Amino acid sequence: MSLETCVYRSRVFHLRSPFQLRGKDELLIILKLFRMKASRCQRTDPFTVESRTLAVATEFWVNFSSIKQSNNRSEYTQMIAGSLSSMGVPEAEHPTIIENIYLVLDVAVSPELPVIVAVWDMTCIRCSPDLVPAVPNIVVPATSSSIEEGLEEAEAIVAETPSCVICTEDLPLGDEQLINRLPCKHHFHVHCILRWLEISGVCPLCRSECSQQPYP
Repeated sequence: MSLETCVYRSRVFHLRSPFQLRGKDELLIILKLFRMKASRCQRTDPFTVESRTLAVATEFWVNFSSIKQSNNRSEYTQMIAGSLSSMGVPEAEHPTIIENIYLVLDVAVSPELPVIVAVWDMTCIRCSPDLVPAVPNIVVPATSSSIEEGLEEAEAIVAETPSCVICTEDLPLGDEQLINRLPCKHHFHVHCILRWLEISGVCPLCRSECSQQPYP
């Protein structure tokens, strides 16, 4: 008997191409809700995406300088939460989404690149009753052997790569046991890159491929 588990996931990022500004200091925020269905029958199988559709989208303009100031964000938080509610996103998901929006805005330097807020309403179909609910892995993961073989110990790397792009924290100077290097010569914290390679078989910086598990 198949079991269904519904989960929500979200991602906030900048549109890659500049957008025609409505005003000199106006920023466009676009919210999109996708509905996705994925399935698998064995615990070790990757999820197969059966359907993915854009359910609803909305957009609004905000004053870029104003929303970057933390003391002005109460009003914007209500505005964003209202838009998410009108799209059918549960209130329990709002705090994480809104926090991620502000994290993106904190490092933004110009209103030219719109902020995209993508929310996925996922229905995960599991054939076996003992499977633990999980998020579909659309990206093909790396095998355990390729993780062990592909990671090389780093040498004099802090000068080349001062921080780990996965967690954005500084790499530990003088402690090479905590740093690993992929074949493409990019460096990361050991625990960060191991978690990354368990869900994706490519380098998070240059997208170079590692050995991958085949599709079932």
